[in-house]
Amino acid sequence: PPEMVPHAAAALRRLSGDLGLIERDKQGMFRLHRLVAAFAQASCNDPHAQSAVEQAMVAQANELSRSVDMVEMRSISIQHRYIADHALAHDSLLGPELGWHLGWHLTHLGELQTANQYMAQALASAGRIYGEQSAEWAQAVYRTGLLHQIRGNYLLAHEHFERSLPVLEQMLGINHPITTYASHALGYMLGLRGFYSEALTVLRLCLRVRQALFGLNDPNTARTANAIGYTLFQSRRFHAAQRYLKFALKMQTGITQTPHQATSQYMNCYGEMLHAWGRYEQALDYHLHALDMRLIVCGTTHIYTAESHKNVGAALTMLGRFEQAHQHLDTALAALRACSGEGAIDTAWCYERLGDWHRLQNDHNGANEPYCKALKVYIAQLAPDHPHIARIIGYNLAPCYNPP
Repeated sequence: PPEMVPHAAAALRRLSGDLGLIERDKQGMFRLHRLVAAFAQASCNDPHAQSAVEQAMVAQANELSRSVDMVEMRSISIQHRYIADHALAHDSLLGPELGWHLGWHLTHLGELQTANQYMAQALASAGRIYGEQSAEWAQAVYRTGLLHQIRGNYLLAHEHFERSLPVLEQMLGINHPITTYASHALGYMLGLRGFYSEALTVLRLCLRVRQALFGLNDPNTARTANAIGYTLFQSRRFHAAQRYLKFALKMQTGITQTPHQATSQYMNCYGEMLHAWGRYEQALDYHLHALDMRLIVCGTTHIYTAESHKNVGAALTMLGRFEQAHQHLDTALAALRACSGEGAIDTAWCYERLGDWHRLQNDHNGANEPYCKALKVYIAQLAPDHPHIARIIGYNLAPCYNPP
């Protein structure tokens, strides 16, 4: 609370300046003084202390993974790394959990190389502790797939989801909550890649199971309803898609009253549906609301915020407001290239929208390069008959394309 800020500042001054119990590191973050930490470690003979610390960190990390609170993620990152390093080095039972959450946090914070290292350690540790083909190992595989998905590598994400789901179904059953996480992820990924019929089969089964497990007024149920709606609109079934997307957004806003990443995601999906339906003014309204929310929840340079900038720019392009559109598309592309790289699907979506920006102003030469960059990624990661591939080829503005 604001009234506690002066007291907190005074407490920090006393702990650091007067007592010398805490100090600042090179990044300016507070930490326990090294001598105090060494004394505490040498004095503690409780064999359960490390386990208690790991349990506390897992609980906090799990909450931050759900809320995507990047300020808090950064504030605990030093402690999180220290505890995760110890747990993974000693194959603690909670090591894979700590490693995955740290990898998830670091991905959101833009430290992708370090995130990869922790995810690899977490997966290897799960295999050593529980054995490959165990439910715990399969969950680690599924979680690794989520990180590939957020980075825009759909092929790797798809492979991990397909590896994990059969193991979870065999070990836990199709009606287990953990199994539904993997089935939802696989179904959603099938839809994103353009395998719509297969996606809807998996997602509808997942929705029935989640509705039975959690009820209607639950974020998991809302998430799968949203995925079904998103897949339906991608296959041009707009009226059916609208029902699912409206339901998901209504459920989510009822569950979380304050700005939340899931709410912004459902607004974004609804806006994308309206855009594909040709309702650009309405789409722009939803995308602007999603962008405002993501700037609060995720910050200015996050992948999700860049996605909203891209969608705002796309709607403005279709409305002929080219100068404003280019500002948003430039912002999105800079963030996506920095966070995900040129080969990520999210970067390719942005290149396609930039190609549209040139094409709609009859600048066909300017459209060639972004369309080619988008098409290269699409052909590598999406179904051969995906509508985005057909769309670019149909414009005949991608000279890099060589028909098979």
